[in-house]
Amino acid sequence: GERIATRHTHGTGCTFSAAIAAELAKGNPVREAVRTAKAFIQAAIAHSLDLGGGNGPTNHWAYRQERGAVLE
Repeated sequence: GERIATRHTHGTGCTFSAAIAAELAKGNPVREAVRTAKAFIQAAIAHSLDLGGGNGPTNHWAYRQERGAVLE
């Protein structure tokens, strides 16, 4: 994937693995689950949240926002 210049990457590994697990729980095949999880974490990093003084978190809402989904 494309490298994104940000220091806000706290939790990327946990988020990536949780996204894979969620996609597998939906019944998606492994390759599709990993593909979706990669897109999810890429969006989360690209639109990271500038919170705190150190390495901030990724934006877990970014994937849905990129796709125009309505958040409730």
